[in-house]
Amino acid sequence: MIIPACTVLLWILQEFSILLTRPAQYRKRRPMVMMAAGVLAMIAAIVYYVVAQRPRVGPIGNGPDLHQIWVAFLYLTALGGCLFTAGIIIWSVHRSWRTKQEAGSAESFREHGEKEEEASGNDQ
Repeated sequence: MIIPACTVLLWILQEFSILLTRPAQYRKRRPMVMMAAGVLAMIAAIVYYVVAQRPRVGPIGNGPDLHQIWVAFLYLTALGGCLFTAGIIIWSVHRSWRTKQEAGSAESFREHGEKEEEASGNDQ
């Protein structure tokens, strides 16, 4: 369990370094990294909650602070949800933009072909 988590963490760090050094090449990867970071934040919230609720041995009155636990849990869950949602939105916008761009290039190619045919027809 720890090895896949470390691999994902190293992947996120690598993507972050690419973002800082070459932002133009990062555009296609941004949604995936945001979704992965969102999922990791939600998993971290669940792990934090489970570990915080684990019974401990110690003096009376030194128990878990439920308010602090819930604030941290809700903060990490909201952060993860926002990152995941932003990743999905960016991915869908990029995908629709790419589809429109490909359709536009196909139309311009057709128009260019028709103009060449008209020009060659006028020469004859």
